[in-house]
Amino acid sequence: MKRTFVDRIDELRHLNKALKNDGSEIAVFVFTGIGGIGKTALRIAFEEEILRPGKIPYAVLDYDGDPNLRPIEATLRAIRRQLGRHKVKTPVFDFLYARYFELSTGLKLSAKHFPPELEGMVDILKGIPGVGNVTAVLHGLSQLGLVAKARLQHKEWLYRIRDLEPHEVLNLLPEVLAEDLEEAMTIQNAKTSGFRIPLLLDAYETLSDSQIDDVLHRKLLLLTPHLLRVIFTRIPLPWERTFPKEWRGKITRFPPLDDLCQEDAIILLRKKQVDNPVLQKHLYRLTGGYPLHLELCADICREIEAATDKKPGIQDFEGAAQAKNLTEELVRRLLRQLTDNENDLMRLAAYPRWVSEEVLEVLSSVPESVPRIFKKFTGLSMFSPHPDIPDAHVIRREVRDCLMQGQEKERLFKQRHGKLFEFHKKRWSETQSFPFLQEALYHKFYENADQGIEMFEEHFWKLLEKYRLGEAEGLLESIPAETLNDKHKRKVDYARARFLSVGSRSQQSLISAKHLYEILVASEADEESLGQYLFDLGTLLHREIPEYEMALEYLQKSLAIRRKIYGEDHPDVARTYSSIGWAYRAKGKYEKALQSYAKSLTIGLKVFGEEHPDVATFYNSIGVSYGDKGEHEKQIVYCKKALAIRLKVYGDDHPHVANIYNNIGFTYKKIGDCEKAMEYHEKALAIRLKAFGEEHPIVALSLTHIGRVYIDKGDYDKALEYHEKALAIILKVYAEERPGVGWIYHGIGVILKNKGEYSKALEYHKKTLAIWVKVFGEEHPDVAAAYNSIGDVYYKKNEYNKALEYHKKALAIGLKVYGEEHISVALIYNGIALASWVLEKEDEAFEKMHKSVDICRRFKNWKHVVEGLETLAKWLDEKGKKKEAEEKRAEAQKIRKDHGLP
Repeated sequence: MKRTFVDRIDELRHLNKALKNDGSEIAVFVFTGIGGIGKTALRIAFEEEILRPGKIPYAVLDYDGDPNLRPIEATLRAIRRQLGRHKVKTPVFDFLYARYFELSTGLKLSAKHFPPELEGMVDILKGIPGVGNVTAVLHGLSQLGLVAKARLQHKEWLYRIRDLEPHEVLNLLPEVLAEDLEEAMTIQNAKTSGFRIPLLLDAYETLSDSQIDDVLHRKLLLLTPHLLRVIFTRIPLPWERTFPKEWRGKITRFPPLDDLCQEDAIILLRKKQVDNPVLQKHLYRLTGGYPLHLELCADICREIEAATDKKPGIQDFEGAAQAKNLTEELVRRLLRQLTDNENDLMRLAAYPRWVSEEVLEVLSSVPESVPRIFKKFTGLSMFSPHPDIPDAHVIRREVRDCLMQGQEKERLFKQRHGKLFEFHKKRWSETQSFPFLQEALYHKFYENADQGIEMFEEHFWKLLEKYRLGEAEGLLESIPAETLNDKHKRKVDYARARFLSVGSRSQQSLISAKHLYEILVASEADEESLGQYLFDLGTLLHREIPEYEMALEYLQKSLAIRRKIYGEDHPDVARTYSSIGWAYRAKGKYEKALQSYAKSLTIGLKVFGEEHPDVATFYNSIGVSYGDKGEHEKQIVYCKKALAIRLKVYGDDHPHVANIYNNIGFTYKKIGDCEKAMEYHEKALAIRLKAFGEEHPIVALSLTHIGRVYIDKGDYDKALEYHEKALAIILKVYAEERPGVGWIYHGIGVILKNKGEYSKALEYHKKTLAIWVKVFGEEHPDVAAAYNSIGDVYYKKNEYNKALEYHKKALAIGLKVYGEEHISVALIYNGIALASWVLEKEDEAFEKMHKSVDICRRFKNWKHVVEGLETLAKWLDEKGKKKEAEEKRAEAQKIRKDHGLP
């Protein structure tokens, strides 16, 4: 007998029709409705009546039936595993997932160590280099039957495969799986008469309930437009409202599933072998056509007939209509039809999140009876097969809640959870299969929440440190919230906030992390914990969410607490000073940044000694701060100290060493020593070529820096040659709309402006602007820089109104991002002043130029101070103010002499 839960003929017809693949893209199908209305049953009916008879490859993700699936890593693995049984190939996903496995576990892929999904692929994958030569990777993938070059040669990740962090690989997995599945559609189209591969996502609302950031789930769905993607959820998807452009026209929402009419209810009852017409009508009136209640009634009838060999009648449901909660009443009536042993075992079956014979035998006092009883249970409507664990079943959420009511007060409640903990812990120890660890943790919290928190922290922080983000998230989702007291909840909230910050996949994740930190800061009484929360929140705000004032406030509060607890000479105090320095730099407060970095260095030298990578970082930060202030000679001294340590720690050919070479070269360029600048940039390039090969974005970056040195030397043809080499590499790796491409276009625009080719320069600067606006949004420093550069070119073209328009656009952003006191704002004021003077807006010209000079003076940017003073002198001459003009020239001349400017 088919386990059709509800007769949804129209819905099944729509799904069957959409299953046919005519080559077109289709929208995501969404079915909504309250719990018990028949969403899961519609899914099961689709599987049993349409998919399985045709042996069509498909995957089911039941987020309620298997909470372990909720993290994106588990979702992707389940899809790979289920489709793999149908011989659907996912070669690039397998390659990258093998890389993720190695990075996140620290184990080398081998016959002994491999994720179960890749069983049978291990030998092949071992032959493909995980890092190194791009040509070798492409060749290896082609051995999997993949036309690798055409599909992958423009992929950014391929060229930096050796540098990818585990979280970066995890973020890539939905994309590569989507592409594999889209390619598999083409292959399977010929084999299965043109049917689509369906992905069925049930109980999708639980991702929101569990605070899961579903950005990568959505990414997978968005990138598989030729697959049949069906979502079953209690609540409408917020995607169209939250991301209107991204999802416009890509979601088909069906009317919410409703109670059945009498005719359909009777059809359902007949399928469940309730044949008495009078009883059918009575049950319809009792349930109002609510599918869950109809199904429970049918199960009650079945059990009455099995126990008494008599046909059930209206009398068997007498009084049910008066129940306050009909679900509870029907569950109780169903339990009354079972034997005492069956009744007890049914209640025990509600303890775990999924149940099997083996699990029930752990709980049963009569284990030899379990196989017979379990077989009987799986025939009931409240049980459905686990979507991904063979021979396991899950109980409907509403029924499981009823079965568990009051059980927490029973004497053996904790003992039973303890038995389940020991069972899953043992299986975890034997198999290292992560779902057993998740289930062990779930039951430990019910047995002893204090020990549960200890067990959670023991595993979670190790996983997060190793960037095993899917498993870290899986542990978070295994914690039953109702077991937590206030102290436990704060620990779990902190873990979630750290997870969202470390493994952030979207702005939504970062905002959620910020909110959690704010709650923790407001509620924490323990000073040591409060200091950590304040530090993490401040760091989040200055690195990921640009709220610099708040970041400084939180970091300074953290510093005060940590100094009080640990004293001055402690690594955490040094780290806090360093973060404060970063926040000051972002605000343009370079002197204060330098002071904070210097304190971090002092502590670092005491704690770590001279030859430690952290000390090198502190030296480098101090050097960069001196450079921000215009004290480039000091910057070189400190960067060279950092270089000496990194050379000793890492050797001559390490990318970390190249980074310092690059910083030093950039500094020599600023002070006009082009030969030294070229020397260091070429050293950086040589290391990067050796480490990454010729087709890597960081090699393109080095070529760009060399090109900029040629700009300063006035050799614009050479500068253009290097920028074009860089552009050729980076366009191989990136799509055009990437920040790195924007910077190269910007450099080419500067070169063309200097060559007097203003129209071409304008074209490149506008390309830069388009990229940066799309990537960063309107209110970003790089967008301000692009507007300012366009203004400069319009000024050269004598289109002064246009120049002023773009400079003022740049100013609006600059003031919002930096405030008045920042060198970037000073340079924008300079452009506004020049255009205003030509347009005879003399007051504005003098005002803005004076502001520019004053800011540059405070930042010791003497080159721009001199240029500004000389421009003011020229204007004063034109106004007939000879004395004031001479004073400005004299001041400019003195600065040139004092600071060795040409």
